[in-house]
Amino acid sequence: MTTAQLVVSGMHCESCAALIKEVLAEQPGMLAARVDLANERAEVTFDDGVTDLGAVQSAITELGYGVSPAGVPPGL
Repeated sequence: MTTAQLVVSGMHCESCAALIKEVLAEQPGMLAARVDLANERAEVTFDDGVTDLGAVQSAITELGYGVSPAGVPPGL
């Protein structure tokens, strides 16, 4: 089990946050997902035997939002 903090850019409203949370919840191996619009953050807990952080990030970017691990500048 892995828990990761992500910075999510491009969210403009609660609907954006709700959409991201819904899509994350549908990912294989996802155990929990929280999305915080005000702080542009997401916290995900997933079974690392089923998925990985790259797949989680891809699910968010496919929606059109930017994402990077917290503490890592975008693009690195």
